[in-house]
Amino acid sequence: MTGNAGISLALLFLLVSSLAYADDAENTINIFLGSGDLAGQRAAFDKIAASPGKYLPLVRNRLASIASGQLKTTEQSRSLDRLFYLAAFIKDKSLVSPIEKLWKDTDFLPDYCVYSCPIVFALTIYATSDLWTPPETMGKALDRHEDLYAEIRTASEISLEPTPYKDRARGPGIDTYLEEMANKPERELIEKAGPETQESRVGLAAAFQLAYSVSSSENLKDLYWLAIQEPKPDGACEGRWAIYIAIYRAEKAGRMGR
Repeated sequence: MTGNAGISLALLFLLVSSLAYADDAENTINIFLGSGDLAGQRAAFDKIAASPGKYLPLVRNRLASIASGQLKTTEQSRSLDRLFYLAAFIKDKSLVSPIEKLWKDTDFLPDYCVYSCPIVFALTIYATSDLWTPPETMGKALDRHEDLYAEIRTASEISLEPTPYKDRARGPGIDTYLEEMANKPERELIEKAGPETQESRVGLAAAFQLAYSVSSSENLKDLYWLAIQEPKPDGACEGRWAIYIAIYRAEKAGRMGR
C-alpha cells in the first residue's frame, strides 16, 4: 500500500466514523423527543446527560429552526416541551437566543402554556444561573411575557427549608395522599411522581411533597426527568408547577454547593 493510499483510507475511516457519530446523536435526540417507549426515552436522556456537548449542536439547531419558522410548529406537543426542558438541563448560553426569540414572538403559539410554561421555565433556569438577563422592559401581550418576571423572582427567592404547613396545598381530594407522602424519602417521591404511577392523585401528592422538601441537587437529573415525562397536564397544571418548584429548589441547592 502506498503512502497516499494509506492516508486516503485513514481519511475515509474518519469520515465514516464521524457520520456514524452524527447519525447516532441524531437518532438519540429523535428517540428522546418523540419515542413512545419509556425505557428507550430514558436511555436516550441518560446518554445526552452523560455527554451534553455531543448533542448541543442538534438542540441548538432544532430551537433555531423553530424560532426562524423553518420548522413549522402549529400546536403544542410533548416533544416541544421536552426540547425546552432539555435546553434548560444542558444550560448552554448558545441556546438562550432562540428560546428568548420564541418567548417574545406573539405569533408563536399564542395559547401555548397559559399556565406553567416550558419556555418560561427554561428562561428562568438560565436567568437564575446567571447565563441570561431578561430585558428590563417587555410588553405584556401574552401571559408568558409577564409570567417570566414573576417566575424568576420565585426561583431566586425560593427557600430550601421545608415549606410551612400553612402554605401547603390542602383539600378533601388530596389530603389523604399528602399525608401518605409526608415522610417518604426523596427517591421514593420521585418514583411516585413519575410516569409509571397510575393513580393521578398519588403522583400529584408526591410532586407537591417534592416541591415542599427538596433541599439538595442530588437528584436534579431525575427531577428533570419528571418534567420531561410529565403526563398530559390538567387545566391548572398543578403537577407541572410542583415539579418546576422542586427543580428550582434543586438548582439553587446546586449553586450553593449542596
